[in-house]
Amino acid sequence: MFKKFNTDYDRKEFCRLRKLVKVQIRTSFNTYISDAQNSLVNNPKAFWSFIRSRKGDSRIPGIMHLADETYSTPQDIVNGFKNYFSTFYRNPGDASSSPVSCTNAPCIHLPQITDIMVNEALAKLKDKQTAGYDEIPCFLVKDCRPILISPLCTIFNLALRSQHFPSIWSIAKICPIHKTGKQSDIANYRPISILCAFSKVFEMVLYDFIYPLVRNYISPHQHGFMRHRSTTTNLACFTNYACHILDNHGQVDVIYTDFQKAFDTIDHSIIINKLDSIGFSQSLLQLFTSYLSHRSQYVTYNDFTSDLYVASSGVPQGSNLGPLLFLIFINDIGAAISNHFLLFADDLKLYYSISSINDCLFLQDRINAIFSWCIANNLHLNIKKCKVISFTRRRNPVLYDYTLNAVSLNRVVSTTDLGVVFDNELRFAEHVRQVSSSATKTLGFLIRNSKNFTNLHTMFSLYYSLVRPKLEYCCLIWYPIYDVHIKAVEGIQRKFLKYMSFRVDGVYPARGSSQELLLERFSFESLSKRRISNSIKFLHGIITNHVDCPSLLESLNISVPAGTSRFPKTFLNPIPKTNILSKSPSFIMSRNFNIYCRHADINFSPLSEILKFV
Repeated sequence: MFKKFNTDYDRKEFCRLRKLVKVQIRTSFNTYISDAQNSLVNNPKAFWSFIRSRKGDSRIPGIMHLADETYSTPQDIVNGFKNYFSTFYRNPGDASSSPVSCTNAPCIHLPQITDIMVNEALAKLKDKQTAGYDEIPCFLVKDCRPILISPLCTIFNLALRSQHFPSIWSIAKICPIHKTGKQSDIANYRPISILCAFSKVFEMVLYDFIYPLVRNYISPHQHGFMRHRSTTTNLACFTNYACHILDNHGQVDVIYTDFQKAFDTIDHSIIINKLDSIGFSQSLLQLFTSYLSHRSQYVTYNDFTSDLYVASSGVPQGSNLGPLLFLIFINDIGAAISNHFLLFADDLKLYYSISSINDCLFLQDRINAIFSWCIANNLHLNIKKCKVISFTRRRNPVLYDYTLNAVSLNRVVSTTDLGVVFDNELRFAEHVRQVSSSATKTLGFLIRNSKNFTNLHTMFSLYYSLVRPKLEYCCLIWYPIYDVHIKAVEGIQRKFLKYMSFRVDGVYPARGSSQELLLERFSFESLSKRRISNSIKFLHGIITNHVDCPSLLESLNISVPAGTSRFPKTFLNPIPKTNILSKSPSFIMSRNFNIYCRHADINFSPLSEILKFV
């Protein structure tokens, strides 16, 4: 009206209403921010939903592409995902031609399921709103636990007796999850299965019974999906080996492999034969055959769904039994390559100390053995993504042209292994640079999006959850020993503490302010001290069996003093010839314990008492 008639009354009314709207917007926004930060205590899920919304739109774009095809409507997009995901699967093989490793394993059979087993599985169910094909959300199943225990127990036992997995539980809802690259490219997504809640409970019951029975069968070189093992144990085993070789001026060649859609292409007949070979009873084999066969799924997006399509191979990702079945499937690859290899689920690396061309030929034989195993097990390697790196500080390393199926492997000077950047001299300078850069960006996001927060506790929680994990992930592997790297990592925390001082005082601390005073003011520990504590925690876990890694336990040398010493040492470390050995995880753990906790008893003292010495 004001622009149309341009009268004084309309102008004043417009100004009044504009001011009122601005006040209401500001009030509503402040209420929104206040509710968001207060929800950290009352409703953490809502708080982290707020944080994810501030980090950017993670939804699937409205226009998607796959090769030369373009999909612009929700229905076309889900069908595009369906067409792409359905290409992952392979036709089932002939069970009679599948390789079987015969063993004298005892028969594994599942006794009758009890109410206690069902109750324990229901208690583990995550309290989420996600629902599978039956549209029954997990939180509802968990909340109704008392009345569901008995009928579920009856249904589960009926499934065992009939050796048939309920068909409705074999239908999975698929959510596309972005991996890397352009978000508009369908090829950059992977399928995650959302199963029926009752199916999850049944799988938990089966898993809890079967895992302890097959755990000792699975190779100690496998660190993925194994209790008390992790990416840290995997990388620590390799780093220990490589550091000792390089400290003696040697060379270690490592082959990194890449299986093509491994979880989606497992041949069902082969995995059933492998279950048979380790002692699964016929009734359990029939049940697992029913579980794997005739699985179907559909893609969902924006309340649109695709048609059902059959998953004729593989194990459902997002299930409880799927990872365990995969570990059993890939386990006998160790028999083909004997030793000097490590697995994290389907991430396989094999390595060997190289002193002559004969060592290279030996490693090449192991590569050929892997390829033969893949052919026998109907699994394919993505040769373009397989690579070789030679770890050494020699001036004239032995550089051999390794091949896979007559194709030369790509030789690199650095690679990312389970989230840690390894350079060919094990200096980890590039990893420190990438970690510092990533943490700085995340800290900037935190500062930009929390300027309206008034609760300092919320700020600390954001730092603990978003920034500090980046600075401490697998820090035992890339443990910085040079001041330039220590300061680069410590500087990220210093920026945060200076910002918190600004939020409290209204001004930033003066340039060159004492780091110790900043740490003391906010009751923080330096990252260096936290790394020391974490290394001792990890060492304590190895000694007390909370970390299941025989290789790391074997690498620790207990000191047996010849006489009384003023400075007793619990562990005996070798004398390094270079600084490389001092970077090995076992050396770091032992050294830190000897320096800071020499008066503690690692075998009998509680961890809390040991850490008081740090």
